[in-house]
Order: sequence, then C-alpha cells, then structure tokens
Amino acid sequence: MRQPGAAAVPYLLLAAELITSVGAGMTVKFFGLWFKNVFKFTPAGLSLLSCATPVAMAVAVEVLKRVARRCPCGPVPAVLGFWLTSIACLLLMVHVKDWRLLVVLHLLRTALANAKEPIARAILADFIPSSRRGRWNAVHSLTGMTWTGSAFLGGILCDRYGYGKTFVITAGLYLLSALLWLPLIKLVPREKDAAEGNASAKAKGA
Repeated sequence: MRQPGAAAVPYLLLAAELITSVGAGMTVKFFGLWFKNVFKFTPAGLSLLSCATPVAMAVAVEVLKRVARRCPCGPVPAVLGFWLTSIACLLLMVHVKDWRLLVVLHLLRTALANAKEPIARAILADFIPSSRRGRWNAVHSLTGMTWTGSAFLGGILCDRYGYGKTFVITAGLYLLSALLWLPLIKLVPREKDAAEGNASAKAKGA
C-alpha cells in the first residue's frame, strides 16, 4: 500500500535533479581550471585525478547500496547522508590550501555526490507506471541540457566573484535539492517493507 502523497515522488525527484544539474553545471566544468590556475596542477596530475574519480565513484555506489539496504528508515536517509557529506566536502575545498587534502576532498565529494544515482533511478522506476516511464525518461534527459547551459552562468560567476564564491553558491543549490529529498523519507519504504507490501497486494488479488 502506497503512502498518501506517493504520486509526488517523481516530481520531487525531477525538481531535485534539475536544481542539482544547475549547480553541477556551474561548478564541475571549472574544477580543472581551478586546480590548474590556483593549485598549479600539471596536465598529468589532472589526468591522474580524472582516472581516479570513476574508481572512487564505483566504490561509493557499492557502499551506499549496502548502507541503504541496512538503514532502518529506508534508502532515503542513507542517500541524504552521502549527499550532505559531499556538500560539506565542497565547502571545505574552498578553504583548503594543501593540494593533497584538496585531492582527497575532491574525490570524496565527487564519489559521494554521484553515488545516489542508481538508487534515485530505482525509486523513480518504482513510483512511475510502466506505461509512463518512456515519457518520464525523456523529461529526465533534459537535466543534461540544464547541466550544459548552466556552465555559461558558472563562467560568468567565476569571472566576477572567483571560484570559491561560485562553489559556495553551488553548495547552496545542492542544499536546496537535498530539502526536496526530505519528504521522500516517509514516502519511500524500506526494501523489506516494499516487498511485504507487494506480497500483501498479490495475496488480496488472488
């Protein structure tokens, strides 16, 4: 049995994703320039960082899956924990002077921020009727355009206010996105509860 308000879940996820895409577009494309101009990273150093990032993300995805499975309140609190920690890492990056600590924070931030994607897609699929999934997937793909378009705004902000202030603005947008996940704590059940609910529904229909 779905919670009252469950129909709002796809809309909350879409709104959160759009806001996240705007913030990410303003920032992610400028990390390389920031590392090069402020911390004097070499092209080789940036390449190594780029190679390490997918590995960190893959590890974070697996860790989040296990944490979400064991979380007594369902997957959403686990997602929010990772997401809010990634925001904290982004804010710490603005104040760091040591490049080694910066690399650690950057890898953590990127891994934790992107770890939620498989769970977000699974939640979206659970709350959208199969007949409408194609339409929702098409709408969801528009977030990629938002990510690309907001890079223009990010460039203007970086030129006018510097990298640090632009990253803080991005962190604010990420926090706004996190707020949209809060109602999902009650609306998205635990994996066990969902399985029991489905079994109960099938039993009633038999």
